[in-house]
Amino acid sequence: MSSSEIKTKSPGSWLPGVIISVLVVIALYFLVDWKEFNEAFKAIRPWVVVVTIFLTLIPLMTRSLAWRSLLNQEISLRDAFFGENIGYMANNFLPLRLGEIARAVLIGDKVEGGFAAVLPSIFLERLIDLGFAALTLLIAIPFVVSETWMLPTVFVSLSIVVFGIVFLYLSFRKAEWLETLFTKLFSRFPKMQEAILRLFHQFIEGLKSAAQGNNAIRAVFFLGLTWAFYWITYYVLILSIVPNAPFIWALFTDGVVSMGIAIPSAPGSLGVWEASFVAALAVFGIEQSKSLAIALVSHIVSYAITGIFGIIGFSVFGSSLGSLIRRVRQQRQKSTETIPGE
Repeated sequence: MSSSEIKTKSPGSWLPGVIISVLVVIALYFLVDWKEFNEAFKAIRPWVVVVTIFLTLIPLMTRSLAWRSLLNQEISLRDAFFGENIGYMANNFLPLRLGEIARAVLIGDKVEGGFAAVLPSIFLERLIDLGFAALTLLIAIPFVVSETWMLPTVFVSLSIVVFGIVFLYLSFRKAEWLETLFTKLFSRFPKMQEAILRLFHQFIEGLKSAAQGNNAIRAVFFLGLTWAFYWITYYVLILSIVPNAPFIWALFTDGVVSMGIAIPSAPGSLGVWEASFVAALAVFGIEQSKSLAIALVSHIVSYAITGIFGIIGFSVFGSSLGSLIRRVRQQRQKSTETIPGE
């Protein structure tokens, strides 16, 4: 297969995200007092970094337990953990959140039904995440009354969650109706129709696996723990610069950062992560230099941990980043081949 056959989509699909990241970094450059930032960064105590590392590791484990539950325990905890970290690591290098596709491709080798059977679990995981993000902001905003500008974002997120829940309900209860709808919608494109119906059937099977027993309840529980540790992590970081800060600041910051990194950006949410952190703490009057310092600590720790476990994961799966990227491109090409005009 030639390189032209496996190349990614045109820059038009990922360039806007890169432009957003560049603009955000430029804005931070002019907003932040870099002398004060340097002093603030050097003033961060080693225990803050150590605790942040520890508190970052725990959510990775609880998230892996949640994903394993959504996959009906078909994979080991080890595979779920390293698969998650490989996905995060890939997101740090690939545009368009392709790390999600990467872990679906990788874990698809170990699940009956393959790649398409794994996708529903990732969809459900992200849908639950979005629900927790919106809930986090809903809890925090009443304590930050003046920040009504956040409400539209919360309502949009909740709307997406509601739409996802409705789609899940229809998939469970009205699968035949949805199948008929898809058949009619894509009747003029036989190849696309065939591919979508095949994916829909595999999606339904994946949902059935996630719904067996208490899998969904366990997943929500473990993802709830994951978010609780996110809040604690942010609180520890905030306390390192504002010793008397209330816990609600951590919830508000986590919610803003979660919504911020959801917008298109360069791989790894470069710049957007930091800017969201700075913007959230600016609401409480925290200097940009100090908030940027702890934002960088959290981002660097996240990069380092997922990178280390991602590299170990490649060894566990007997794969490599290069081979995984090729498989992701092949999977995307397989999907786009069913779309007329591409």
